[in-house]
Amino acid sequence: MVTVAVEGPTGVGKTTTGAALESEIGWRFLRDPFEQNPFLVDYYSRSPSTEWPPMLTDFTFMALRREQLRTAIGATQIIVTDYSFGRSLLFASFLRDSDDRWIVEAAHGRWARQAGL
Repeated sequence: MVTVAVEGPTGVGKTTTGAALESEIGWRFLRDPFEQNPFLVDYYSRSPSTEWPPMLTDFTFMALRREQLRTAIGATQIIVTDYSFGRSLLFASFLRDSDDRWIVEAAHGRWARQAGL
């Protein structure tokens, strides 16, 4: 399986590009399951100095994306996503607490393997 991640800031056309690749070339397109993340509203309503809500939000994203990718394995040769599973590692690099960084990095590594990445 090959995964093509269309990455970029909000509103640049990641979803539009992924949908076009699906309709024009036939690659399977997986949309970011952000609507399924119950912690996203809390993430945007809390102080940026609080690390745990962002970690919880990111863990939930990793779990949702892992399950989505794991389910798609074997269904097609090429998968296009409008997110990067590796984004969590970038998030972890900004955590002040090294134990928190280790937790995110360890979970990412394990879940990436489970997702076939």
